[in-house]
Amino acid sequence: MNLKISAAGFAVQAEQGAAEAQPAYWGPVASGKLVALEVEQTEDELTSARVAGVGEFREAVAITAGYETRVWPASFAGLLYAVLGALQTTGSAAPYTHVSIPAALLPWCTVFGAKDAERKSASDAKLDSLKVEWEGNGPLKVTVAWAGLGVAWSDVAYVPVADETDDSYLKGIHLTSVLDLDGSGYGGGAVLKGGSVEIKRNITPDPKSGQLGPAGLSEGAFECDVELKVRVPDLLPVRLLLTGAVDGDAVSAAVPYGEFELTFTDGDDSVALSATKVAWKTEEPDADPKGGPAELTLQGRCYGDPAITATSVNSVATY
Repeated sequence: MNLKISAAGFAVQAEQGAAEAQPAYWGPVASGKLVALEVEQTEDELTSARVAGVGEFREAVAITAGYETRVWPASFAGLLYAVLGALQTTGSAAPYTHVSIPAALLPWCTVFGAKDAERKSASDAKLDSLKVEWEGNGPLKVTVAWAGLGVAWSDVAYVPVADETDDSYLKGIHLTSVLDLDGSGYGGGAVLKGGSVEIKRNITPDPKSGQLGPAGLSEGAFECDVELKVRVPDLLPVRLLLTGAVDGDAVSAAVPYGEFELTFTDGDDSVALSATKVAWKTEEPDADPKGGPAELTLQGRCYGDPAITATSVNSVATY
């Protein structure tokens, strides 16, 4: 067995119970268990006439999928739809524009994984979390975690609708950005070096007596967090976030809300993530005997309605 020969993908289902037989999107991974089963197995604590315990029992099995891959524009728009829940597509011909915002319910999907000749799929799955991150001009990475209700092994190779192995993926070099720390348009002269955006849906499996696998999946609290690594010419952004003004002299009780927009464009394809009510915070940088520029890590949670908007432009007509 050669674990280098591994790939993963997914497809959006028409409805619950209508598992897809083949991936709509398929490609390489950097890490992850792909499709996995996690068995909850514990010892049954009983006394007996023996020194050793009596045995164990199985309480439940969790059907999960997870992997890190790259941001291919076509499949990434599908992942954004899967984790956000609402999708509106416009355009009569390519390129099409897909806008996703948070919704209460998520679409059902089938997730596929192959490690050499070992192939499994998780059906009736929902995307629990998605994290996109980059450093410098390097690859835009995306890490996903799914929860599912069904599992199936396959003795034959999957035949994906779109294999993105040889397609171009987005990188930090493709980035243009807008940063606003307090809603006034002030960005503190920050130079963006890297960052991440993470969306969590906190999905909970619903247990049921009489079966090991979950009977359903319930969406939980929505969370969207952003972290930006920036180089700044001075520490006025820190003062602003503490006091509410670049010349403030007392810590403000009011939380500063700002904005951000991150747009990655490669030819006709693009992905833009934006939020208009971000509660920013940061910390003072350490003094350094070696000198060098001041760098800050800006952390923010996204609020509002919508808390985040994801806009993708690509050649896909529908998801």
